Amino acid sequence: MKDYFKNTISILIRLIFNLFEFAILFAILFFYLFRIPSIQTKLADQFTFLLNKELNSEIQLDKVVLKSFQDLQINNIFIPDLNGDTILYIPKTRIKIKNFDFLDRKFEISILKLNNPEVILKRKKGNDKYEFEFLLKT
Repeated sequence: MKDYFKNTISILIRLIFNLFEFAILFAILFFYLFRIPSIQTKLADQFTFLLNKELNSEIQLDKVVLKSFQDLQINNIFIPDLNGDTILYIPKTRIKIKNFDFLDRKFEISILKLNNPEVILKRKKGNDKYEFEFLLKT
């Protein structure tokens, strides 16, 4: 009976150790997978697809580079109005995240750096609303 108990504990310890190894290996693989720029850009494409569907617009992102889980670079952000004219174009954006609460889906941006942004605020003649206001209503 003692041998059976020792054998069961030994198997259980090996199983827990193997699960722990698998979890660490999965975390490392997950981290390095997100370091690949093409995968980051594909995720950004999915995000912009959902955003475009929600806003009924054609927002575009060229490239997303996740330097770390707190440092993000987005290249060529283009946000058009409903007529297709430019509201916002930013060739390079750098975002540093200070606090990220995954469970509450909240984060705090510590640095937002926009390189050479082009912002066009206009309204059509006879209309009291700006062209970008459709973004604020959703």
